Amino acid sequence: QYNVHSVRMPCSGGWFKLYYNTGHFEIFANNKGNLFCKNAGRKNWYGGEVYDFNFAQQSCVNGFVQFDVVKSAQNFVVSVNGHQIYKKDFGGSSGDCLQNINQITTYVYDNRALSFYLNAQSWLAFRKENNSNNKVSVSGPHNVHSVRAPCAGGWFKLYYNTGHFEIFANNRGNLFCKNAGRKNWYGGEVYDFNFAQQSCVNGFVQFDVVKSAHYFVVSVNGKQLYKKDFNSYSGDCLQGINRITTYVYDKRALSFYLNAQSWLAFRKENNYHNKVSVSGSHNVHSVRAPCNGGWFKLYYNTGHFEIFANNKGNLFCKNAGKKNWYGGEKFDFSFPKQHCVNGFVQFDVVKTSKDFSVYVSGNRIYKKDFGSYSGDCLQSINRITSHVYDSRALTF
Repeated sequence: QYNVHSVRMPCSGGWFKLYYNTGHFEIFANNKGNLFCKNAGRKNWYGGEVYDFNFAQQSCVNGFVQFDVVKSAQNFVVSVNGHQIYKKDFGGSSGDCLQNINQITTYVYDNRALSFYLNAQSWLAFRKENNSNNKVSVSGPHNVHSVRAPCAGGWFKLYYNTGHFEIFANNRGNLFCKNAGRKNWYGGEVYDFNFAQQSCVNGFVQFDVVKSAHYFVVSVNGKQLYKKDFNSYSGDCLQGINRITTYVYDKRALSFYLNAQSWLAFRKENNYHNKVSVSGSHNVHSVRAPCNGGWFKLYYNTGHFEIFANNKGNLFCKNAGKKNWYGGEKFDFSFPKQHCVNGFVQFDVVKTSKDFSVYVSGNRIYKKDFGSYSGDCLQSINRITSHVYDSRALTF
């Protein structure tokens, strides 16, 4: 019902198209694009209408230009680096573009041997008329989920198995924990909070929620609005979320959207038990490390990635270089100590067949370009196994 997808295009440009069941989206010549809607308008272009647009050539960030697409039944929006470069509002003559996207097929016209990358996700729409019908199962002690609320505001609630989270009146909210505190509010305790009215970006205000066994954090546009630290009196909020049910109180016909994901927790005591299968030539994965540091390693089928001592790390490639370290080569690096955000330091890793990059808060702290001597690192990652060396009881 509400689809978000992104294309990473090489810095040197290129010509690609995404075919949808509803039409297509195309970028070419670095500054031109179009949207095609089947059965739309005058139907004078392959049975529909094509909408051309131009945009300023965009800056290359971390080796690519990323086009972020938001498609709903109401509009189609393309942004780069958070800046909107095109928007098409739909109406009665928009044909199949009024429908949902259920299929994306990639196509490259460029004669050069360029690699493009696609990432797609769907957001669950919820409105007052379908209250309690949307139930999402989640897992893991560290849960991340987001709600996109209309710019006009609105009153919504997310029910958890542990309590609820609520936003209303554009600047007020609360968190409820079952069996918590004095148990003087429906058998638990409610924690009210206020915040400044937030700016609308690309047609919505996005509330990003991070829930762990230790805290509950709400942010908008990367800025923390509210944080509640848990303790022995926090009742069921000490548990993990395993269910989210949406609810809208607003009498207006407003649409909200939910996206939920779970983070896999790993600690020293469950080393090697967490094995994640991945695929694709372009892999992105992240580790959230405690603010007080720690020593962790991710084992890949191609080698490993390691962070320790808060400012040191290394990448190991099997069968690489002089093969003088366990049959491969290890590449050490140092970086400044990173700031803690929302209770953790997040290391974002981008691995391709050409390079390996590590970022924190959007800033690159390490990059290794691969060549003919890079051994197995030229291959794709298909497996990640987590390992913690730290003797403290830390959770990553």
